[in-house]
Amino acid sequence: MDFTERGKKACLRIGRWLVAAAMALPLLETNCVAEELRKKVLVIGVDGTRLDALKVARTPNLDALKAGGCFSDRAITHPVTHSAACWSSFFTGVWGDKHLVNDPGNSFAGNQFGRYPNFLRRLEIANSNLNTVAYTRWADLRNVLGGVDAVTNFSSDAAIATATCSLLAQGDPDVFYTILLDVDSAGHSYGWGASVSNYVRAIETADGRLGQIVSALTNRVTFAQEDWLMVVLSDHGMHDGSMENSRMTFHLVWGRSAARGTIWPSPSIVDASATVLTHMGVAIDPAWNLDARVEGLPLPPPRYGTNLIFNGDAEFSSGTDNYGASTNNAGLLKVTPNRGIAWWFDPGAVTLARYGAHPEFPDVSSPGPGSRGTNFFLGGLGTTNVVSQTIDLSALAADIDDPGVEYVLSGWLGGRGGQAAAAAFAARFLDADGEPLGTNGLGPVSAGDRGSVTGLQERSCTGSLPVGTRLVEFVLTAQAPTTTNDASADNLSFVLIPRAHPPFSILALARTNGTWQVEFETQTSRLYSLQRSLTFDGWENVGTAILGDGSRQTLVDVNPPAGQAFYRICTGRFSHRKAH
Repeated sequence: MDFTERGKKACLRIGRWLVAAAMALPLLETNCVAEELRKKVLVIGVDGTRLDALKVARTPNLDALKAGGCFSDRAITHPVTHSAACWSSFFTGVWGDKHLVNDPGNSFAGNQFGRYPNFLRRLEIANSNLNTVAYTRWADLRNVLGGVDAVTNFSSDAAIATATCSLLAQGDPDVFYTILLDVDSAGHSYGWGASVSNYVRAIETADGRLGQIVSALTNRVTFAQEDWLMVVLSDHGMHDGSMENSRMTFHLVWGRSAARGTIWPSPSIVDASATVLTHMGVAIDPAWNLDARVEGLPLPPPRYGTNLIFNGDAEFSSGTDNYGASTNNAGLLKVTPNRGIAWWFDPGAVTLARYGAHPEFPDVSSPGPGSRGTNFFLGGLGTTNVVSQTIDLSALAADIDDPGVEYVLSGWLGGRGGQAAAAAFAARFLDADGEPLGTNGLGPVSAGDRGSVTGLQERSCTGSLPVGTRLVEFVLTAQAPTTTNDASADNLSFVLIPRAHPPFSILALARTNGTWQVEFETQTSRLYSLQRSLTFDGWENVGTAILGDGSRQTLVDVNPPAGQAFYRICTGRFSHRKAH
């Protein structure tokens, strides 16, 4: 069959079974030379997906993508949980205080898309030869899609899925955005949530269409020569509900270049734009003033002696000059222009402020860090506001468990004058399942501590990572007795220091009565075993391992070879594990 027939038949054939069964994804080679592959991006929006319903829905295709990519169910979207605001943040990579689309009635009036164009337009500016395509289910979305090569609106999810499959099979898009709207429509018609059967069924149907699209992608005859990055996400949950039901959504990134596992730190709706631009090789210009950071691509492993908190200095993106209340220039809505804080899980009103930008803010001459930069963390509006960030230390697991890793947690914390608002900063040590192992923290720094002077004071603490630590969650809490929250923080830092292995001394070596023996000093609660090799190509255990108790002990090879052999003693921490 020719290329056109092959693509069409692939879409028709899989449509009969994908709701009930997962697609077979190709094994992606992640070590391909980047220059040998054509970079491409496919973004699939699943509008209005509430997380609790997603968790109970049968989604074999989404699950298959998770297994071969990275995923977060802690992605934060725009505070105005309606499509115009949320998709504007997605496409532009900035929050509503910049693009000015903040209307729950889905008006785009007063937008700043000329100053903050969509990422497809930025790609076209960088390389006009790119083929950029957007398929929509809502004609008004054209407002944010200026400069895209082709924008087409469709009347149904069935139609847009078929057209998406056809373009992937027969065409050659470089960066392609498409969307499924029926989940959001089901929410409007029947209600949102895990207990609403029609809503859950809509998610399952969308998963089937996702499978069709992915199969069309991976069956491209040129797929092996292409480096596709797929981003699947929702713009919001239900409208105007709680944080968990409205502003928390899911993001998935899949492809040869994608990271694997959970996306840490948690992403936000603006981050997809930076991810697409980076994958396509377009450098992000600081003059663009984006709020986005890259998500879903591999991060460098954690290193000793460096600050492991991302954006701990509050300098990643621009700060504000107010506590959070303003009106967009169309006069449509009194909003909290909480732009979100890059790299932080920011569900509330904590924001970034500029030193000296408001009469009540600390300025460059206020007590505080010498290298304070432009911005600091500000409590914003609300009596108790929290941001958090989780980092993955699993790459250091062996060191953490034995011989151990030390840490230094530090930060500058403060407030305004004699006001009682104060910030506290804590580190929570978690195992691989997110279960707590311990905590340590700084502050709060009270008005009395500051002598009722506006500014920040440094605090620090040290300790050892608990054995089994794989994740660390940092929590910055800003508390105030009134709505105006002047708690402040800056230069938050977490530095790891490797602990030296305990000393080990071999006291004697001997061949006795046909055996080979080694005597050495042991350390309490460490396990020792003797290993032998004839050629250094491989090692085998000989004899029985022993548990150290601080005394001299001996390991024995009762059947040493007649010729030459090499021996080594292996040691590690002994841990008592509970039986389940």
